Amino acid sequence: YLAVFRANDAYTVCQQWVEKHPDDLRAKELRGYAAIQGRGRGLQLGTDDLAEVLQKDPTRTRAREVLAAALLDLG
Repeated sequence: YLAVFRANDAYTVCQQWVEKHPDDLRAKELRGYAAIQGRGRGLQLGTDDLAEVLQKDPTRTRAREVLAAALLDLG
């Protein structure tokens, strides 16, 4: 869904994934990407998800880059 810019659909799928597997960092990472791609209110939700993912696994370079760009957008 993210590849074709269907951020809302991607967010919904990832939200269901996180609900079933709350400790799955990949699910939270992808939900964060989807939220950020959707913009608006999702920007804060996405940064929260990515910050949590990076706190638990700081080696995720892509998550760090996306989080940094999103934080700059938030101001």
